[in-house]
Amino acid sequence: MTGLNSKERVLTAVALAEPDRVPMDFLPNPWVTERLHRDLGTTTHRELLERLHSDIVDLRGVVDPAYCGPIPQRRELVDGVRENFWGWRQKVMQSATGPEDSFVEFILADAASIEDFLRHRWPAVDWFDFSDFAARLALWRDFAVMASGASVFQHPTFLRGIDQLLMDMAVQRLQFLAANALRKPPRLPRCGPEVWTASLKPNRKSDTSPPTYPKDYRA
Repeated sequence: MTGLNSKERVLTAVALAEPDRVPMDFLPNPWVTERLHRDLGTTTHRELLERLHSDIVDLRGVVDPAYCGPIPQRRELVDGVRENFWGWRQKVMQSATGPEDSFVEFILADAASIEDFLRHRWPAVDWFDFSDFAARLALWRDFAVMASGASVFQHPTFLRGIDQLLMDMAVQRLQFLAANALRKPPRLPRCGPEVWTASLKPNRKSDTSPPTYPKDYRA
């Protein structure tokens, strides 16, 4: 299969067919992006993806809806810490490979009840204006568009902290096991074919009589 654009290439692979080549994705941090633009002579994100033969565009930071929420989209705190409208707090830290945006100061780490979480100011979809979103997204129609980030595990760690979230999961599991420890374990049905062969027999000699089902399958 030849002559595919990026979207067609990804859709072909998703359909478990063989595209002209393996689809590629590329998502660097801002400092890597800056270095690549400088070294490769590109000026836009699209030029960079095309130069690297990437087939997927992650919408975050590329095509975002306009923010119109009641609180600042982001604000600067002390010691280089930034907070966004979710309450996530980040700070640029130096790693062995260069600067990296790290999550710090997890504001729900000490939450001890559902009420504590409900008191947090959670964002709403009407904090965003999507009126021109489709028109701006149309510029990427030949790419496979990915709206990543909808994580039920990673994103809670940005507010709770990964250590505390893992402890939450472990404690909840222990509480579940303790609550069910004294209960009689459920009886699993016997579902082998020999069970049905042996038990689907007429109650009487007549072939038209209803079968007798195994006790395991009774309500």
